[in-house]
Amino acid sequence: MTTNEIQENNIKYSYKRYTNGVKKQYYYKRDLTFSLWHRLFVKSSCYTTDIDFLEYRYNEKEEVVIKALIEVRRKEYIKPASVVTSSVEASFYLAKQAGIKLLYILYSEIPNLSRKEEDLKSYLSDIALWLWIPSEEEIKKYKRSTKTPINELFKPINSQELKQYIESL
Repeated sequence: MTTNEIQENNIKYSYKRYTNGVKKQYYYKRDLTFSLWHRLFVKSSCYTTDIDFLEYRYNEKEEVVIKALIEVRRKEYIKPASVVTSSVEASFYLAKQAGIKLLYILYSEIPNLSRKEEDLKSYLSDIALWLWIPSEEEIKKYKRSTKTPINELFKPINSQELKQYIESL
């Protein structure tokens, strides 16, 4: 590969990734086609849910090591009866069967959809976050309950603390 080809490749790579090497978010939306298809064509006793995030690493043998399932919701939209939905319950039991934690994160701000990395970092470093790592007892107790104590379950956590927690999994 020539020097020019290497430089062109590095430019292409940097255009598609943030400075830390992670792929950039391009669409800022989720395709709902399969969700609509499933709701319209599959019988109502067959359930499905999307998984917001699956946290994983690679070990020294380049094997995938699953670390956590992450459920993320906007705090303003959460009501006591909608904290532990059937979707959250299913995600909890998937995490339990995999021997990992379900991290349930609430946020209160939607980032400016600027594509400039420095603007995003500045904005997101101050985002308001809350974390709950539910137990099986809590999942059973608060399933569709109108008495779910949201502010007791979800503990405030700042961006740096959440980053450290996730990286330590």
